[in-house]
Amino acid sequence: VKAQGDKQELSIDAKLFSGALNSRNFKLYKNVSDRLNKFIEANKLYKTQDIVNYALLYFLDNFEE
Repeated sequence: VKAQGDKQELSIDAKLFSGALNSRNFKLYKNVSDRLNKFIEANKLYKTQDIVNYALLYFLDNFEE
């Protein structure tokens, strides 16, 4: 899956997150893990937990009924 059009700049609003942090353990396929690690390295301004939480919220906002 690739975004279409011009490259977008990442901007995460910390106000989107609330409550205590919960630990979750899940497995990623290697190709997804490699892309995520590369993305995290390129966006050191944000914590990994914020990037993953934002990605999940984006997915849910766009696909949840």
